[in-house]
Amino acid sequence: MPILLYGLETLFLTKIQLNSLDFVVNSFLMKLFNINNMEIINTCREEFKFSLPSQQISVRNARFMEYYGAKIDIMRWYCIQL
Repeated sequence: MPILLYGLETLFLTKIQLNSLDFVVNSFLMKLFNINNMEIINTCREEFKFSLPSQQISVRNARFMEYYGAKIDIMRWYCIQL
């Protein structure tokens, strides 16, 4: 999972892109457990405390912006001034 999410907190992903990442994880779990019922898959994710990539990216993005947000604003301002 970390390789799938590496560096994505720095990007602004669209809803379609986030849904594509969620689809990868859901299809993996369907094949792993040999189940086609999404209710069971969601229950398994909740029991194993395995969140979807879209949820993980939103948390990581908030943490990234909290730490680097002011620095990014300064870099954008500097680039505009050039």
